[in-house]
Amino acid sequence: MVRHFMLAATYLKLLGKFEQGVGKLKGDLASSIGVGYETGGGWHDNALFESSLMDQKVLAHNLAELSELLNRPIFIDDLEIDGDTVSIGTEIVIERTNGEGAKQEHYLVLGPADARVRDDVLPYTSPLFKAIMGKRAGDQVAAEFPGGMATVRIISVRPLADLRAP
Repeated sequence: MVRHFMLAATYLKLLGKFEQGVGKLKGDLASSIGVGYETGGGWHDNALFESSLMDQKVLAHNLAELSELLNRPIFIDDLEIDGDTVSIGTEIVIERTNGEGAKQEHYLVLGPADARVRDDVLPYTSPLFKAIMGKRAGDQVAAEFPGGMATVRIISVRPLADLRAP
């Protein structure tokens, strides 16, 4: 069974989304399916019924994904992070250089679940993280990006100051 690294705050947010989804599945969506069914006609010519069933499938898929993420989490908040090397639970600044020039980027290295609720997260499952994992400030590596290869220089690495902050 896969365990997912995430912040405790992320777990609580995802749990709230899961509970909202279950409520919608049991409430509004179930009611909409019932109304669509009662209006009659075959499923292929009953837009409300067909649309409600499609919404149910999408919501059920999303709930299954959330359920997997919420199952057996490892809270990054509880880990001891040294902060000298790029690892889960660090805040990094990198400089990416490619044919278009250099660009500084700031990331929090967290889990894929955290990336669902924050924009500044570099998930530990990403190719960039795998290229810079274990590197220190000043180190430089070549990394593959959607636009092609780039040189990545680690400018700074430090442990996250307060992992509980949203």
